[in-house]
Amino acid sequence: MIKDNVILLGGPFLNDLDRIEQTLPKYLSRYRKVHCFEYPRFKNLVLVFLRKIKLSERVNTNLTIFHSIGLLPFGRNIPLINKLNHVFNYIIFTSITSLSNRAYNIISFTPEISYLFNQLNTINSTHRVIYYVLDNYMSLPYWSNNLQRNQLKSLERKTLLNSSLVITASIPLYRLFKKKHTRVILYTTPAELSPFIKNSSKNTILISRKTSYIPEPRIGFIGSLYDWRINFQLLLKLLKHFHNISFVFLGTFHIQNEEIIKKLNKMKNFYFLGKKKYSTIPNYIESFKACIIPYSLGKYGKYAYPVKVNEYLCKGKPIVSTALPALKSLSKKKLLYWSKNNKEFIRNTQIALNEKAKYLARMRKKEAIKNSWQNRISEFLNILNT
Repeated sequence: MIKDNVILLGGPFLNDLDRIEQTLPKYLSRYRKVHCFEYPRFKNLVLVFLRKIKLSERVNTNLTIFHSIGLLPFGRNIPLINKLNHVFNYIIFTSITSLSNRAYNIISFTPEISYLFNQLNTINSTHRVIYYVLDNYMSLPYWSNNLQRNQLKSLERKTLLNSSLVITASIPLYRLFKKKHTRVILYTTPAELSPFIKNSSKNTILISRKTSYIPEPRIGFIGSLYDWRINFQLLLKLLKHFHNISFVFLGTFHIQNEEIIKKLNKMKNFYFLGKKKYSTIPNYIESFKACIIPYSLGKYGKYAYPVKVNEYLCKGKPIVSTALPALKSLSKKKLLYWSKNNKEFIRNTQIALNEKAKYLARMRKKEAIKNSWQNRISEFLNILNT
């Protein structure tokens, strides 16, 4: 059994909101040695120089983060720079960790692992590469222009050729990559539900006081607001149609469209509360009558699996979603209101607000617990052992 695991991240370890790139290393480090290799950023070079961060950081006994530095910026625009940054950091990384003498799994959330194949074969040919696909990467903003897309296509081709296994986070991604690789596994992203299960009554009182100015009933959304992710036409229609309902948003605000920002700010029932401590999120959700996932159904939404659905389920809340293919199975189980268009979304929102069946809340909670990290980390360990 290979005990050492190197995880290549497509961004920084610490992000706006914890995603699988943060939670997987933490859970995996309970059982194995884990070394996280961040995407090389020019910003890190400055921070290391100013001694704001260290090049290497130990999170716990088994988990180390390597804050990769970008020697030059604009790596995702210029392949040569991207390769230089990755190779330079990986040489330093392997010398610091002494991994050159041991076999290890490489779990990569980015196809940029292909820049390192020559080094990997030179250092140790017994490594095992696992390509972990979370999204349709072509739909993400840092792969948006032609230069970036061409680089991504080339990187992914090489990565698939050199990977022994591909893990996908949604059924649509599984179907897509099944056509490209012989060994593809579906592993829908688990949720970190510890705070939801423990749930602090102290937090409940605190949140109740902080949100007392927001009229009830409330509909909530947890996550980041991006132009490319959210269907704002739908959202504005919801705000207008349910003008007596408060819509509460927790997370980070990345909307670039000034017209959308103006329209949202004019809505008296739109409440953006910003990013909150994860330990308090269950208490905010508890205060919602229903929860929404108003994702766009474009290139991103077609393949996306929003982990937040499990957080909503864990609190037994009625959920209204756009017709995301990855969530259709929950709709078939009557755990989620799946909406094919804006009219249906509005109609389902009204149904969710009127929902009174307690057995549905119990069913949702059971479904969420099944998909928690606590219950599914063993499944991931089995994948590594195969």
